[in-house]
Amino acid sequence: MKYYNQNGYAAVPYPSVTNKTATVKSGGCGVCCAATVLSFFNFNYPPNQLAPVFIARGARVDGGTDMKKAAALVCEFAPGVSYCTTSSETELAQCLLAGGIAIANVGGDRPGHVGVFSNAGHYVVVCFSEDGKFGVFDVGSYDGKFNKPGRKEKVTVKGDFLLCSEAVLHEDTLLRSPNYYLFKKEGDAMNAVITNPTEAKALVQGKAGLSDATVQFLNAYKFADALFLKLANGMSR
Repeated sequence: MKYYNQNGYAAVPYPSVTNKTATVKSGGCGVCCAATVLSFFNFNYPPNQLAPVFIARGARVDGGTDMKKAAALVCEFAPGVSYCTTSSETELAQCLLAGGIAIANVGGDRPGHVGVFSNAGHYVVVCFSEDGKFGVFDVGSYDGKFNKPGRKEKVTVKGDFLLCSEAVLHEDTLLRSPNYYLFKKEGDAMNAVITNPTEAKALVQGKAGLSDATVQFLNAYKFADALFLKLANGMSR
């Protein structure tokens, strides 16, 4: 799985009807989430390739990306992958534990709530679930983003991953519908092709470009070996 950050795509056009100069950096979190999900299933469609397709196929809308159309395109580009939607963190966790991956639809600031992952509508990738916590790739992350009041006490930042509780993710997606887009490969059972945790860690680090610090952080989990085996087998499918 490769982590794509929209801030690296300021030169890739992603215009909408009302914003002709928009780019993937300014409005393409959905594109980067889709590219990350595709890479999880071992399909290589980086944001600069997906953006013009999303525009041509109607997934680009004012304000961002129509994720229902984008999710359908992900499944089109990744044969054997299907998606469904839910607003249940229990179903989200079940999908992740069964070898899937998800995109969360977060809502930003509202009265009494500081948006954790964004001040406005945003998409992030939810990669894994362990002990009631979720591991998140924020495709719009930047230096200092999670040092701000209202955020820093709700997430743990380690390398590219963010770790948050079920309650934090629930509150951040509370007024969105649907909250989560769940992706899985049809017929998948997590009968690992890769069974050696050391091999799995090396594969995940290499394919995702994770830093040593990120790998060490993940390795501290009680179920670290199972997590790396899950990610490795997802990437190698």
